[in-house]
Amino acid sequence: MVVEPLHWPEHIRLRTPLIERVLWFIPVIGWIGANSLECRRMRPIVEFIEAQLEARTNATIEMWGTDSRTLEIAKVLCSALREEIGWPSDHFIPDDPAEIAFWDHYDGLDCVEAIMSIEEHLGVKISDAEIENCLGNGKTLQSLVNELMKKI
Repeated sequence: MVVEPLHWPEHIRLRTPLIERVLWFIPVIGWIGANSLECRRMRPIVEFIEAQLEARTNATIEMWGTDSRTLEIAKVLCSALREEIGWPSDHFIPDDPAEIAFWDHYDGLDCVEAIMSIEEHLGVKISDAEIENCLGNGKTLQSLVNELMKKI
């Protein structure tokens, strides 16, 4: 079974346009306008990633291997991503980029909540430096699982 890792759309625009940045400085009306513009700008990107996840089957858990510890951590991780980030399924694979899987596309706190959920379920503490190391620089979800395995 070949499952492609999640990827951004070809013409991605995550950088906040000037008008949105300016509107955030205008109380109430500006906040509403900036939020509306941001949602409109992000929606196609979210839908693109959601479509990739929805096209996957439950068989993706098999891609994490057969080691029981790895599977346990992967299940906790995938479940936290679905529940806290708001993705439509937990069908993540080891090669999925962590920056996409943990992308805060709703309120900006989703990533923090997902990390807290993982810490709570696994009984570990993940430092800010470890989070930065595992979620950036082109790292995959497998690198996060490997880091978590060292803590358990």
